[in-house]
Amino acid sequence: KAAQALGYYQPQIDSDVKGGKTPRLVLNIDPGEPVHLRNVTVRVEGPAASLKSFRVPKSAALKPGAVLNHGHYEDAKRLIQNQASRYGFFSGYFTRQKLAVDPRAGVADIELVYNSGPRYSLGKVSFEGDTPFDEDLLQRMVPFKAGAPYDSELIAELNQALQSSGYFEGVRVDAAPTAAKDNVIPVDVKLDTRKPRTMGLGLGYSTDVGPRVKANWTRHWVNPQGHSYGWETEVSAPRQNVGLFYDIPL
Repeated sequence: KAAQALGYYQPQIDSDVKGGKTPRLVLNIDPGEPVHLRNVTVRVEGPAASLKSFRVPKSAALKPGAVLNHGHYEDAKRLIQNQASRYGFFSGYFTRQKLAVDPRAGVADIELVYNSGPRYSLGKVSFEGDTPFDEDLLQRMVPFKAGAPYDSELIAELNQALQSSGYFEGVRVDAAPTAAKDNVIPVDVKLDTRKPRTMGLGLGYSTDVGPRVKANWTRHWVNPQGHSYGWETEVSAPRQNVGLFYDIPL
């Protein structure tokens, strides 16, 4: 089976037992000639076929004349399915998926035809959780408009924007294809607001300034518009620095 997975369907195996105090089994394996690909069809049909970013497997390992490798065949199927999941072709399926091997002739044929079906789109983003922020502030962090074609990267960007805002200690973005209606996927976001204030204190030493103390205090949100302010200071023998800031999200 292991040899067949790499395209060797007619190996010759000879065994011999070597005598002595510790008998040894010696196997001599002649893999023989590998099976080569003859006819290869890998095609995507439907709306995904016109999407330039949808990559169809075109590896040299899947060209006629290449040595058959079952792993490359499975990789091609997996790549198509992963692309379909990323770009929202959740109704797609293989209309043909065949690997036919003729060991005597030493050839194999591959046929992979995928019907993508329609591309799903993203619906309006709704936010849940006890947050003090205006809906307008939250919607400005959404990197897409309602009705945009589905792309899992957009969901990742939304999650990153919320996480990096500094307002939340917990973010969960749900965009489940099973919840779609008329191929539109609702996007539900659950938010846990962080504590409004944090304070930090640090001690250090360096050869140029000697002992030093650092401290900071931040009010992460002041009002529903997401304004924030704070201060930070560093004190050492040669210098004393104090900084203030007030941030307004744009």
